[in-house]
Amino acid sequence: MTDASGPPAAPADAVVVLTTLADEAQAAALVRALLDRRLVACGTLLPGARSLYRWEGDVADEREVVVLLKTVRGRLAALE
Repeated sequence: MTDASGPPAAPADAVVVLTTLADEAQAAALVRALLDRRLVACGTLLPGARSLYRWEGDVADEREVVVLLKTVRGRLAALE
């Protein structure tokens, strides 16, 4: 993997961060913002995910977009 602003990252430094967003527009906006700030080398949007989870005593059932963010270990803190 190539670091967004430098030479190829060592394999031990490359990481994949997984997150979810409500829809493709939000997911694309997030990835573009992270690319503009050079915090990720790539973002992959995987629409059509279905998440079931407990929320306030009930089970929620929602559609989401899974986003895989490829970056390097040194940029993880900036993604939080």
